[in-house]
Amino acid sequence: MHADCQSKASDFEAETATRGEELKALATAKKIIKEATSFAEVSFLQVAQGSSAQAKEIVRQVRSLAVAQKSTPLARMASRMEALLQNGANPFGKVVGMIKDMISKLETEAEQEASQKAFCDKALKEAHEKETAATTEIEKLTVKLEQGAAAAAKLKEEVTELQAELAKLMAAQQEMDKIRAEENALYKESSAELEKGLKGIQAALKVLRDYYAQNSGSSGAGAGGGIVSLLEVCESDFSKGLAEVITVEEDAAANYDVETKDNAMTKLTKDKDVEYKQKEIASLEKTGTELTTDRDAVQEELDAVNSALASLEKQCLAKAESFESKASKQKAEIDGLKSALSSLGGASLIQRSRSLRAVKVHA
Repeated sequence: MHADCQSKASDFEAETATRGEELKALATAKKIIKEATSFAEVSFLQVAQGSSAQAKEIVRQVRSLAVAQKSTPLARMASRMEALLQNGANPFGKVVGMIKDMISKLETEAEQEASQKAFCDKALKEAHEKETAATTEIEKLTVKLEQGAAAAAKLKEEVTELQAELAKLMAAQQEMDKIRAEENALYKESSAELEKGLKGIQAALKVLRDYYAQNSGSSGAGAGGGIVSLLEVCESDFSKGLAEVITVEEDAAANYDVETKDNAMTKLTKDKDVEYKQKEIASLEKTGTELTTDRDAVQEELDAVNSALASLEKQCLAKAESFESKASKQKAEIDGLKSALSSLGGASLIQRSRSLRAVKVHA
């Protein structure tokens, strides 16, 4: 489309550079000449053959109109008409033939201009539609990219927080493991000492009890009873102490097991959460890459459309004459040419032309 526009623009500018104004003049004269001459050339020639003064008058009027409208084509037309009137045996016939030839040429060129305008209108409309569609698509893709980037950033923050919590949890578990190991080692040491002392006391009590049982009548039996009682108190204290150490160890071990299981479950949950979030982040980043590729492709398309649109606008709009200005100028030229044409046959010629047109319309 761009190459076609450039080719047509070059051809169009080259042609209009030499005949643009002439075509305007012919366009304004086209309708008038058809109205004035369509009924019959014979009538026109009959009026013209004895109207040398009128012929000069129409040349003067056309020339005056050219000056008033600053129209080079009208001035050129007046000069040609004047030359024909001076040199031809039947000047009006030649003038009419010349104008008809110009009208034929104008019709062909008018069709070309109409085709060019239709092409420009269609091409500009399509280019603007493509521009709007591409711009809208880029905006949609940009919104999706921004939303995906925001979601990925939020997930990354959440992953960072989870990883920090996991690190803290692992540090706490390691501290618990250390304390549990120290508690267990102390328990083993304490329980071993207490068990050893308890066994020693129990062994001593057995010896004394056996002895005093065999020598119950001896003089030391009373003192021996006091020693046995003292050892029995020591045995009770050692047994109680050993029981307390065992209870503390069992409670500590149970609490450790519960907290360790809780930590393991928490770690598993957070690890899975991190895994899922990282997969989602990867998916979002992949989608973002695809969206970026799509947006770049649409942007390239939009750049091409904008380039073609700029060329079209330069070709179709940059040198276009405003409708109001062109219409006003055409009206002035048409009115002037009508006035000049009426000099050849007056009101009767125009009336006959209009009557013939009415007959053609009814036919």
